[in-house]
Amino acid sequence: MRRLACFALALAVVLGGCTRIASTASGGAPGDEAASGGRHSWTRPGVLRIASINDPDTLNPVLGTYQIDTDLSMFWAGYFFEWNDRNEFVPDLATAVPTTDNGGIAKDGRTITYHLRRGVQWQDGAPFDASDVVFTWHTVMNPNNNVQTRDGYDDITRIDTPDRYTVVVHLKKPYAPFIGTFFSMSPSSYPVLPRHLSRSTRTSTGCRSTAHRSGPDRSSSKSGTAVKCCAWSPTRTTGAALRS
Repeated sequence: MRRLACFALALAVVLGGCTRIASTASGGAPGDEAASGGRHSWTRPGVLRIASINDPDTLNPVLGTYQIDTDLSMFWAGYFFEWNDRNEFVPDLATAVPTTDNGGIAKDGRTITYHLRRGVQWQDGAPFDASDVVFTWHTVMNPNNNVQTRDGYDDITRIDTPDRYTVVVHLKKPYAPFIGTFFSMSPSSYPVLPRHLSRSTRTSTGCRSTAHRSGPDRSSSKSGTAVKCCAWSPTRTTGAALRS
């Protein structure tokens, strides 16, 4: 992820015919570029704006029902893996993608071992570890939580944590898309949630309806239909919940 001082995510309903008709090649009014040194007058260096046809119903994709909930989670949340522009997994909260070659996937395909990144902190300073992963799995499987899908997660018989930074997942049967499903960027992406906060503050659905941040943004604010996220540190790595 490119280093940005601040991500401003403007979530606005796009209505046809309500935008100003461009009168210059760059889409601005005459004189806009000259007045701003060649930039459009709407341009703010270091600011990224993303528009959506929906307002987020929650900042927690586990309970959210809109695509924008998942899109926003790329800024505040942490996943085991993300994707690069070559359609390859990039380790985020996990240190490596499990394969049969590196021993991460058992020969029978029913045991998957993840090694978690050390030194990761939630943005209140609490450490991230394997207990957060187990907690989030239980949250997804909790029948009181109205999640979009449990595909893949419901194939898990148990999760062992031999230490704070190792997660061993046992499956009922081999499930080919498991690596791309389990806390990864998939059609139904669930990030890892903070156990130390969510277990003590629950809604009637069984878990928090708002998210505590563990990703690259340190703070967020909402005004009307706009959500603003500010970067945690210019030295943070791709999507990871690292705090240096």
